[in-house]
Amino acid sequence: MDETSMSPSKIYLELILAYFEYMGLKGFKNRHLWTNPPDKGVDYIFNIHTDSQKYLDKDGLIAWYHKILQQGKTTRLLAGYRNFEEEFKKKGFNHPIDLPVFVNSLWCKILKSFNNE
Repeated sequence: MDETSMSPSKIYLELILAYFEYMGLKGFKNRHLWTNPPDKGVDYIFNIHTDSQKYLDKDGLIAWYHKILQQGKTTRLLAGYRNFEEEFKKKGFNHPIDLPVFVNSLWCKILKSFNNE
């Protein structure tokens, strides 16, 4: 890469922040960002990876998301951000509907198991 090009990681960071900005302009006040670390060969947000691309482990992925969110806060695109633990301490989860449910997440699987009983 020459000095004028951006790394894929930087491009992905900018795309996610641009999406957050776009959704804010559409009136959304809250955004959720969730994913499990992918296994090699499994793609989530961006569906094309080179064979040589580094896959982050759980801690690396969390750090990368924190970098994105911190940049959003620094540039005033985001007022702030919290993880589930911080959100729980702030206002608690009093009802099942208070929990954001993401496709194939732990809560989604638990709720499906109740539905199947």
